[in-house]
Amino acid sequence: MRHLKKESNMGSKIENAEKMLISIHSFEGFIPPSPDDSEESMKVLLEKLRQSNHIEAATREDYRLKVKSRTSIFKGKMSSLRRLLSPIGSSVRSQYGRKSNEALTISKLIAKFRGNKITSEAAPLLVTDEQVKEARIVASDQSYGSLLYYFRNIISSLGQLKPAFNPGNKEITIESLQSFADALSTSNNDLSLTQSTMKRTSVERETLYSQIKERMMRLKESIKSQFGTDSVEYRMVKGLRF
Repeated sequence: MRHLKKESNMGSKIENAEKMLISIHSFEGFIPPSPDDSEESMKVLLEKLRQSNHIEAATREDYRLKVKSRTSIFKGKMSSLRRLLSPIGSSVRSQYGRKSNEALTISKLIAKFRGNKITSEAAPLLVTDEQVKEARIVASDQSYGSLLYYFRNIISSLGQLKPAFNPGNKEITIESLQSFADALSTSNNDLSLTQSTMKRTSVERETLYSQIKERMMRLKESIKSQFGTDSVEYRMVKGLRF
């Protein structure tokens, strides 16, 4: 997977930066190009990047698990929103009659729900273009939001039936359905919050990495300038990639 390869590359870059600092520490007489490029300053910045990388990876994993959880709640095989639709329709037809207005109304609402397709949300972790990634995430959120909207409409319509909707299945009572809808809403909100956190941590990590890369390139050029192209010192760091 591309995002895993990206994580591996970032780990490799951090490792190369550490190798660079270890090498510089052994270079007698080396003068950093600026105070910001000193060994101590670079160690501080590198530690910030290392911590940021861990946070970003943990946030991305949290996002992946919450995506999986939301998908299971909405369309899983065992306990999911889609699994409740057939029992709801059957109970309404049983209580009010197959050709009743009540059965027709609920049937139309269920059909609207089933006709709303879910946009895949695994894709955002696989693409590299940020605009495409953002568009797919938004589309996925909108599709789940639509499902929740239609589900609440079903619950509202069931609550207006006269005489009161009274199914034998406890999982599809008005109270149970409302609780389930609240759980769906919480899942959506939690995922949106994690998504925002993931965006922020990704930007923070990339900002730190850009700073590290710029300073490492300056250090490499300074080593080349001070010790020479054919020097042992330069050959030790020449092949390090950032």
